[in-house]
Amino acid sequence: MTARADVLVAQLGMWHTMPLAYAVAFGLEGPLLFVVAYVKERPAVERLIALAPVTACFWTLTVARQAQTAYLYWHSYVVFYTRTFPPANETIFQRNVLPPVQQAADAAAAQGWETVALGMAMLALGVGLVMRWATARAKPARAAETQRLQEVGG
Repeated sequence: MTARADVLVAQLGMWHTMPLAYAVAFGLEGPLLFVVAYVKERPAVERLIALAPVTACFWTLTVARQAQTAYLYWHSYVVFYTRTFPPANETIFQRNVLPPVQQAADAAAAQGWETVALGMAMLALGVGLVMRWATARAKPARAAETQRLQEVGG
């Protein structure tokens, strides 16, 4: 394998590992948010919104699977090509094999960066929901206390 092909195939492998880590994080965040929403007796809409990271987990697992498939295909193809054909065919390899490998690596990188952006969005969603629930807890307590004071004084 040429050095450039090695780098491209390694990129495909890296873009498989990184979405898996995000999928694990999303897979833990979604149920955790849902349980907190259930315990806090939040409305059904907020409970459904709390499950958004689970959907992100499934999408991210799909991205990781696509990157793994591309990695396995191109790794085996490049190894087969370099072991089967003599080094004199290097120009044919550069012209016919490397561009599709580059396209696969670029597609995996694009989906990987989309996964990173989705991770930031799910983090913001989780923080937003927790902050909303934390502030919503204080408001009903003050309202109930005010109502009790009005009943006692009134």
